[in-house]
Amino acid sequence: MDWEAPADAWYVWVAVAIVSFAMAGIVLGLPTAPPPDADGTANAIEETSGSSYEAASTYGYDADEIKIDGTTIELRNEEGTDRSSLRYEQVVVVNGDDRLERLVYGETFEEEFEDEIDEPHEDAATVFMDRLAAAEEDNAGEWLTASEELTVRQVAVEPNEVRDIHVEATDHQTVDIITDEYTVPRKIDASFSGFGDESTDVHYTVTGTSIVEEEYDGSSSFWSEVADTFSDWVDSARCWLSDCEDETDPEDELNPLYETEREWTHRGTSTQYVHLDYEYRGEDEDVWVGDYPLTVTAEFDGTTCSATLDSSSDDAHLCPLGTDSEERADELNWIELNDETEKYHVTLVVV
Repeated sequence: MDWEAPADAWYVWVAVAIVSFAMAGIVLGLPTAPPPDADGTANAIEETSGSSYEAASTYGYDADEIKIDGTTIELRNEEGTDRSSLRYEQVVVVNGDDRLERLVYGETFEEEFEDEIDEPHEDAATVFMDRLAAAEEDNAGEWLTASEELTVRQVAVEPNEVRDIHVEATDHQTVDIITDEYTVPRKIDASFSGFGDESTDVHYTVTGTSIVEEEYDGSSSFWSEVADTFSDWVDSARCWLSDCEDETDPEDELNPLYETEREWTHRGTSTQYVHLDYEYRGEDEDVWVGDYPLTVTAEFDGTTCSATLDSSSDDAHLCPLGTDSEERADELNWIELNDETEKYHVTLVVV
């Protein structure tokens, strides 16, 4: 008896078809490409970020998307997701910021931030950190489209001090004019910083409100009217002018002064004093009678800064201050000053 089925029996072909489809499904279900290599990407970044000097590198990687959040790196494609961690400092993805991207691709910090470096009232390092913070906020923890080539650069930025002039009026004298009492400053203390090693000429102008203009306007001799009122202050001015040869009738006319100008040279950090007591102008001598409010103006390097002192207890910064880079770095908490280079080292990445 023949138990073998004919080779062309229909159920044989059905069985073969089923097995073939099953095998095809298995083949189709196998991975067509390996999952991303997050460790390799992390190692490539660390070769640059772990350097003790400025460095740059590129690394080809295979992924559809990439996410960097602080020191954590994730890559994914249709085959899966891989994760790794950086051992050194965190990196900042700067995709979307043209200026920071140019730094990654080779532009120097001095070239890219030339305007901020030349601006005396702006700290270029702080502007750089502000852009870093914005890029970090936009990109950290976000899945970004992978470009197949990752570019890394460590940038070293030197902090530069913001030029600051802090002023306050000091050495006050109380004077009585008819029925009114005034507290009049004799000098302005100008404490300055951030002017560097090169000397900078600073022109100061101080303008006050005259305490005697109305009472003595048109009088033949301001000196004779106020000699007693200003007591030692005016006496010292008179003696300096005439060597006290004739205390009652000085050779030169003394006039009320409530605006004065002085020129000083600033370098580094120090304090200069703008004296207001008196001023020699040829044959005329002026005694300061300017009361509050006082307007103090400083002109240097084509810049004019001014502020108003409203009372004897008031002080002011003449020029608007940017945030100091050290303060900004402390706020961000992930940028540190390198003790050896005395610069801020930051690793930037374009993915």
